[in-house]
Amino acid sequence: MKLIVVYFISLLPVFSQKKLSGQVISQQKGVSIPFAIITDEHRKWGIRSNENGQFIIENSNLGDTLFVSCLGFFDTRLPVSQWKEPMKIILQEKPINLPEIIVENNRKKHQLWLGSKQETTTLVTGQFTYATIQEMALLVPNYTQSEGFIQKVGYWIGGVGKHKTPFRIRIYKNEKGMPGDDLLQENLVVHARSRKSWFDVDISKYNISIPENGFFVAMEWINSNNPKYGYDVIWPNKKVITYYGQNIGKTLEFNEYLGRIRNNGGQWRIDNKDTIFKNPMIRVQIQIYE
Repeated sequence: MKLIVVYFISLLPVFSQKKLSGQVISQQKGVSIPFAIITDEHRKWGIRSNENGQFIIENSNLGDTLFVSCLGFFDTRLPVSQWKEPMKIILQEKPINLPEIIVENNRKKHQLWLGSKQETTTLVTGQFTYATIQEMALLVPNYTQSEGFIQKVGYWIGGVGKHKTPFRIRIYKNEKGMPGDDLLQENLVVHARSRKSWFDVDISKYNISIPENGFFVAMEWINSNNPKYGYDVIWPNKKVITYYGQNIGKTLEFNEYLGRIRNNGGQWRIDNKDTIFKNPMIRVQIQIYE
């Protein structure tokens, strides 16, 4: 945990208010940090900063401490009692070191896809309520036990929802069956081009080697309270629920729970709430050496 540098713009205390505003900024570059997570101490709720690093918290149950985090930066915490309006929160960047690749031209290599193999599905899941941040991951075991690198990651984007909503790609180490440290350390935010199809992203330039015990690939929903990302769904009981962003397909093609899920950057858990062995439709292209 690194020291946070905070600039107090106003002298009026706001800890008694229900509405807080601020902006998240990079210490090194002095620019805003888009899509940072702001959440409470117990991860009961969470919101995002917008494309300009700005955010507004409208929550009567703030708690005593706020946590601010973003991939590629050190996390920080801020007591609510110290809040001054508007607040500028400065995050320190983590150093990113890309590993070197030693090219061995005399070794044969080939590519293959792991993860979901389906081309279509009627099962989808999405993100509802802008006050909860969801992340969904798929365990990709290293069945080949070969040396190699991750070339592409893919997500099956459903037909419902705002498919062009940005989301963050996350790749994690497998630590005792749960996502651990980040293997992809860069803040890689993308958006799909179409619905009801696979959306693949080339990440070969990051030189991520295939861990011996497998790894996790995740979709991190980016939902700010922006009407252009929201859409209403009317359920059979006439209840209307507002969802945010895109849907991801789910599959029954595996005979075990390989999906993991977490909210507001909290603890990971096995995604076994729905139908048995329903897992997120995520796939990975790897290049291995013989």
